[in-house]
Amino acid sequence: MGRLAADLGVSPERCAWGIHDLINESMSEAAAMHASDCGIDPRSLPMVAFGGAGPVHAYGVACKLGVKTVICPVGAGVTSAVGLLIAPVAVDLAASSFMTARRWDFAAMRAVLGELEAQGADTVRSAGTDPSSIVFSYTVDMRHVGQGYEISVPLPTLDLPEEAFLRQLSDNFFKLYKELYGRIVAGSDIEVITWRLRASGPKGALRRPEGAAAASQEPALKGSRPVYFHERRATVQTPVYDHYQLAPDVPIEGPAIVEQRESTVVVGPRARVHVDARGNLIMTIS
Repeated sequence: MGRLAADLGVSPERCAWGIHDLINESMSEAAAMHASDCGIDPRSLPMVAFGGAGPVHAYGVACKLGVKTVICPVGAGVTSAVGLLIAPVAVDLAASSFMTARRWDFAAMRAVLGELEAQGADTVRSAGTDPSSIVFSYTVDMRHVGQGYEISVPLPTLDLPEEAFLRQLSDNFFKLYKELYGRIVAGSDIEVITWRLRASGPKGALRRPEGAAAASQEPALKGSRPVYFHERRATVQTPVYDHYQLAPDVPIEGPAIVEQRESTVVVGPRARVHVDARGNLIMTIS
């Protein structure tokens, strides 16, 4: 880092910040693009920071997106591992079979879905799931006849009467199509390209540890260390706090560092944080 900084003619701190900011820019651009594709303004939503490095970058990414609230859960660094513990045993299966709404073949549909159900049940049961607890959910990839791109549509309840089933399927398709493209193609038949099934067991249970709230703010302060903040154009002696010792609803003004066992939260100069009743760190950016 020192040699790179010397080559660029800047201090090592500013060089490191430049790398950090470049990563923040890349993540914020990707998030903005995804939000735009979904028709969502990211400024209207809170950001959830997880992963080992997520809370380190959350402040910078939120500032670039205009997000005002960042939530850093307890155990943010092991969120993926927690997800694996509580996620149900599941398998996703698919089969291709063309079928238009105007020439719907209920017998062929039941045959395709029946085969997928049998395969899915065998897989989930082999993982130790009680067969009586297996749940099936169905979606289909649909499009207007002749189009080259499909959208995923929920399949109606299979025990509906045939006429009601087809009406509900068409309604599901046109509703999603209009949400995505802003219009409906009238008079064009629709077709299923791919049938999809998810077979899953019950969710796992995970007990959340309940820690005693800290009696005062003092035990939470671990010390301080120099941190470069570009908004200050300087290295600032920054207080470092222990997340697990923070008292609920006691605000901390940035800049600050809040350490978890698996991650570190960077609280920039424009932010303040507090811990809520469940131990999550809530960052508010001005």
